[in-house]
Amino acid sequence: MTDKKRCTCCGTVKPVSEFNANSKAPDGYQSRCRPCAVAKATQHHLDNPFRRHVIRVKHRAKKKGLPFNLTEEYLKQIWTGTCPVFHTKLSLPVHGDKSQPKHVCSLDRIRPELGYVIGNVEWVSYEANRLKLDTDSSADLFAVAQHLQLREREIARHAEQQQES
Repeated sequence: MTDKKRCTCCGTVKPVSEFNANSKAPDGYQSRCRPCAVAKATQHHLDNPFRRHVIRVKHRAKKKGLPFNLTEEYLKQIWTGTCPVFHTKLSLPVHGDKSQPKHVCSLDRIRPELGYVIGNVEWVSYEANRLKLDTDSSADLFAVAQHLQLREREIARHAEQQQES
């Protein structure tokens, strides 16, 4: 068995220690070297940010025993790119990038007990979502509270309309 391998992505011959193990491959290693595999995964996350959120949120809902019925299409549909609480531009997170957590989007359950279901989630800034858990500023928490009251009234009206039909 050889101790070197050519990466199918970059074409460079590298030591097999630069490749992840793969029990299904004939030689026991992935076809891409680690740097190429990381670059490919990062690009996939950039190209499919809503799919990544669906997978992560579905796992979180299962772990917490919460209802879940979100789809990638729904998350795209409700994406505005702006935090409705602070009116700041939101950015979709890049895997591993923690440089600007205040402006990274966070999927918020408006009424947490209802779970991750259509009509009960919205995109807010990480900071707005975090304030719901812990805050030192009553002004910021008040802004979140006002927004939540508005959304809860909208959900209640929607539920009433659903029951009437």
